[in-house]
Amino acid sequence: MTRGTSFLGTRLVRGAWHWLGLVGWAACIGLVALMPQPATAQADEAVALEGRLGALRELSGADPNKVQALLPALRDDVVRAGLLGLRLEVDELECRVFADLDLSQAIRVAAAGVAVGRGVTDAPSSLAWLRLRACHAAVLMDGGDVAAGERELDEVLASSTADEFVSARALALMERGTHRSRMGEMIEGQKDLLRACDLLKAPAGSDRDLVLCLGSLANHHKRIGDLDEAMAMLGQLRARARARAARFDESIYAYGMAEVHFLRDDWVQALASFNEAAALARAVRNNAGLAYAEMGIAGSLRRMGDPVQALSHVDKALQLLDETADPGHALRGKVLRARVLMALGRAQEADAELRPLEPRVRAMKHDWLLAQWMAARAETAAALGRWSEAYQSMMEGRGLNDRLRNQGLSEMATRLRLQFNRERDLAELRSLRSLNEQGDALRRTQWVAIGLFVLLLLASVGFAAAKFLQAKALKVLAATDELTGLPNRRAILAYAEQQMRLAGDTGKSLSVLMIDIDHFKRINDAHGHAVGDEVLHHVGQVLPSALRTRDRLGRIGGEEFLVVLPEANAARAIAVAHRIREAIAARPLARPAGKLRVTVSIGAAQWLARSERIDDLLARVDTALYRAKADGRDTVSLAA
Repeated sequence: MTRGTSFLGTRLVRGAWHWLGLVGWAACIGLVALMPQPATAQADEAVALEGRLGALRELSGADPNKVQALLPALRDDVVRAGLLGLRLEVDELECRVFADLDLSQAIRVAAAGVAVGRGVTDAPSSLAWLRLRACHAAVLMDGGDVAAGERELDEVLASSTADEFVSARALALMERGTHRSRMGEMIEGQKDLLRACDLLKAPAGSDRDLVLCLGSLANHHKRIGDLDEAMAMLGQLRARARARAARFDESIYAYGMAEVHFLRDDWVQALASFNEAAALARAVRNNAGLAYAEMGIAGSLRRMGDPVQALSHVDKALQLLDETADPGHALRGKVLRARVLMALGRAQEADAELRPLEPRVRAMKHDWLLAQWMAARAETAAALGRWSEAYQSMMEGRGLNDRLRNQGLSEMATRLRLQFNRERDLAELRSLRSLNEQGDALRRTQWVAIGLFVLLLLASVGFAAAKFLQAKALKVLAATDELTGLPNRRAILAYAEQQMRLAGDTGKSLSVLMIDIDHFKRINDAHGHAVGDEVLHHVGQVLPSALRTRDRLGRIGGEEFLVVLPEANAARAIAVAHRIREAIAARPLARPAGKLRVTVSIGAAQWLARSERIDDLLARVDTALYRAKADGRDTVSLAA
């Protein structure tokens, strides 16, 4: 299942809600609403409605079908009470619930809410409206209207720069990152997803928003081939859902773990896991999830050489899927059915299934789905003796697969594993062997052989260009500190050595500053490492404001930062250091529990001459830093 569940509650509402109780409650509220109410009564009603919404959010992880049935009555009560912001929150919950159950209904609900909320001015209602628009954009793109969804996300991101809208901005980044990941824009997709999850870890985010983001990130790891990371994340999310009895969410994560087994070519384990996911989906009446699991069962059986059973399961999946509500998975199921028919030797039927799908598959602009369709068409065309068509489909599909595989490799900048490289190399070798075997059949005519040579040459040039772009992207990401976004130790030291050579050639001055956050261990011990990370990020954001344009800042480890000051003598370095110290002291970290004051100690040193190596310069500035800390901290010391 490509989309994760919308929300995870912190605990389930104890006891079953029964319809008679709801009807009685709604009737009582309706009678009271007909009488004039004092301000306190209206406030009490708003609190009660917010409580009902919170209960439904918690319940959405366990029984979204029940939530779906209860939401219309809640919306009616909220509308009658005139609470626009709360109505938009109800619409967002319904959008996310229907995104897993009925995509077309999710689009209708979200569009209606977006129209009603247009023109809101107060901050809480504006936040609710922007969050709803992020969900609206996501379901539009899932439904095939990619251009409209992308435009809406751009508008949300442009309108959510203020601090009070941070959760809306994070959700918009999450949806854009998920979409980019699905479309094969792996590097940009991962940047969006990591930034979104980072924002949702802050106080402005919520637990259910963060879990939704982590689920999207786990699916992204599946797409780029980082299967170990995907399995670890999905396992943690599933355990968390199980602990809260959120059975619907658990069924989604179980399906994701089954997909990982499938991608590992572990068909036996994949089949068992898909059957488990199907049982969980059936228990919570999640027909869409059951359809996806049935497709997974069919795909596993096909790979295990049992096309008869596979056909039965793929037909079950197609019966469960609503093609209007979920066009993408309906197309995926039909392509899978054609490949199963081919395995049964029914090439004519497979060809009849595939041909009408081409314009719809291409319109989806989904590279993975198009690659699957191309592979299926190549198989059927070859079986029917249409060699030219088979060759063209094979080459187009191979190009798509190569691009997806290459983009997946680029995305491993922060977690690049040698094991993954080896697996990818083996996969390419298998692909080449398969291509050569198919080439033996295609060489029956001379023009096909010549065309194969030319296209392979072009593919090699394209692959080389893609590798060059990957190397550039990896170089940038590998030189960046993940937490602060600043250059890491290797990058800043390389810059310092470059400036030392330049200063030696030109005779100009060069100085460095080493900065240490005061009492950082005490901050971690008193507030926790998460707050310590916030402090590091905060300092990394404030420091550049006190530097000159030509200065370069980097994090060299722990709570220490290094600043390289080209064309600066000792006096200028001390002046910059004091400006940094004052800027940090004047900008405490804002937290819900109150402002946290942060100070730094700074050592400064001027490079002496060509004879002084980088290690010697760092040793001197480090000594100056320790002298500043010994002098009482929140001060600056110049190296001898």
